[in-house]
Amino acid sequence: MELEKLIISENATIIDGLILISENSYGICFIVDKSKKILGTLSDGDIRRHLIKGRGTKENICTAMNRDFVSLPVNTKSEIIRAKYSSELKSIPLLDSSGKVVDVVNAKENHRISILEPCFTNNETIYLMDCIKSGWVSSNGKYVRRFEEEFSKWHDNAYTIATSSGTSALHLCLTTLGITEGDDVLVPDLTFAATVNSVLYCNATPVLVDIDEEKWCINLQGIKKARTEKTRAIIVVHLYGQMPNMQEIQDYCEEEDLLLIEDCAESIGSKYMNKKSGLFGHAAAFSFFGNKTITTGEGGMAIFKSKKASQLAKKLRDHGMDTEKRYWHDVVGYNYRMTNMQAALGVAQIEQLSNIIEKKLAIMDAYNKLLKGKCYVKKLPFAAPNVIHSNWLYTIMIDIESIDILSTNMLSKGVEIRRVFYPLHLMPPYQSYGNAENMQNSIKLAKYGISLPSSASLSLNQLSYIVENLDECLS
Repeated sequence: MELEKLIISENATIIDGLILISENSYGICFIVDKSKKILGTLSDGDIRRHLIKGRGTKENICTAMNRDFVSLPVNTKSEIIRAKYSSELKSIPLLDSSGKVVDVVNAKENHRISILEPCFTNNETIYLMDCIKSGWVSSNGKYVRRFEEEFSKWHDNAYTIATSSGTSALHLCLTTLGITEGDDVLVPDLTFAATVNSVLYCNATPVLVDIDEEKWCINLQGIKKARTEKTRAIIVVHLYGQMPNMQEIQDYCEEEDLLLIEDCAESIGSKYMNKKSGLFGHAAAFSFFGNKTITTGEGGMAIFKSKKASQLAKKLRDHGMDTEKRYWHDVVGYNYRMTNMQAALGVAQIEQLSNIIEKKLAIMDAYNKLLKGKCYVKKLPFAAPNVIHSNWLYTIMIDIESIDILSTNMLSKGVEIRRVFYPLHLMPPYQSYGNAENMQNSIKLAKYGISLPSSASLSLNQLSYIVENLDECLS
């Protein structure tokens, strides 16, 4: 939306405001003083109320304007903006620190290029309404079973357990495999906190491992260096969709009798040596949070190599209830179940998964071409010949002093970017599990790493717009 079509001077008349509103078709305009600072808003409803009172159209516009209007700072996050929309409020002025109108958001338009948005088709609504009409909205229902079956087919018929979140899926994997107090579990230093939290839920001890400089995942060299006498398991996180050399890690775990768990929250669709992520370890966990490649709003999936392990995981997920004797509990379990409504979304999402992955791979290729040779780029995503990187979030390293300032500047141009995760060893709950001297790669990525918008729906024009504004902000 062009800003001038919504801005009008405090010296204008009611008829001037009526003409502007008629021309912009948004039913509102914003009254500003000579310094462009907003004074109030004027809607077609305000004009009607003004006229009903017997006032004229040649009066000053300020006599009819609404002084009790809603505005937001220009760097407000998209989810907060969307929460402000209502049937009465569809256009919101965005202000700089001096109160000047620098942008406008409107419910009719996708104002921001968000970091990630879900990709929905009609089937999500159809399946969800079918679920609601059936009355099966909790954890019992055909869509939970169907989602597990479809996910299993997509992953070479692995044993699948739908869960309430990716975190619960990972905790379920660790608990089912017997990780407990006294065990050490190797965890990459740079990952979302859910990975390390899942280890702590088991009363086990996480041992933080620096990431690889090229792939930003842990590698065999780092694993061997960090391994302790109590090491029982290794969690490999496929960060942002990247995969390390899984074959050598898998071989090492088999030789040393170590459990291998894959955190695939960000890597559905990724492959190593044409084998999908999640199929190398004894167990793996996937996430379907709202910003993931496919989503159920909240939700996750645990997959197991062993049928026996999957049967135990299913019992643990359902409060530890005996599968043959209802309300009989012979172990302490959890309420980690996925609802039928979530699974209905999941079924519709997995139907288009191949298409989504194809689009995200094309987005990565386009970004690589647009950013190649830029003076501010320190590192593009590493492209190994034996890896299909599913590009959950397109992440690069740039030469920059402040990511926070860049984020604010890009947001003012309608583009959301995101810093990478903070290294775990720097945060208070995890400082005792890692040494800063051994975490140079994760520190470096956290300092210079940013993620760019990566929704499957992005067009080439939008990608070009993102890079053009990145150029401008970093020039």
